[in-house]
Amino acid sequence: MCELAQSVLFLKENAERFNIDEGKILVMGFSAGGHLAACLGIIPDELEKLGYDEKLIRPAGMILCYPVITSGRYWHQGSFENLLGDELMERSSAFSLEKRVNDKTPKAFIWQTFADRTVPVQNSLLLAEALSENAIPFELHVYPKGKHGLGLGTKISAKNETYVEKDVQSWVFLLKRWLEDNFPNTSIFNQNG
Repeated sequence: MCELAQSVLFLKENAERFNIDEGKILVMGFSAGGHLAACLGIIPDELEKLGYDEKLIRPAGMILCYPVITSGRYWHQGSFENLLGDELMERSSAFSLEKRVNDKTPKAFIWQTFADRTVPVQNSLLLAEALSENAIPFELHVYPKGKHGLGLGTKISAKNETYVEKDVQSWVFLLKRWLEDNFPNTSIFNQNG
């Protein structure tokens, strides 16, 4: 989380140099990386004791792709074991992010598949519910088919044929539209498309 915070801070401190609008710096993550990205959006205050200013490291938005969110009933045990090690039992609740959403949490784009047997869809649903309860704007897409780790869901990005899922391929275009709607004048793909 410190490395991600440092990356956001670096971009904000060098926004003029890189021609970046520091108000449009978002974080994105897949699976356990989704948990990392969501941590920076939801609980940047955890890093204040290390000298970070939460206002400077909090992203403007989160793009979360089949994210690990909860340490409760629908948890992905391996992710939390890797994250917390020997402190798993004492600290897992603090990293159950659906419990930590607040009015400072940034808007989110989330997608997941109902058929994901690695990180249950309830992770995304619990987060969406918490965002809604805190009046944080979000867009959520749940696709009926597709295993965990689809990425783009295309032949080019797939490890093998079982990671190709035609319906899931739309998430990139939905994300593009969400970015245009929520962060106007943002160039994400190419200028023509």
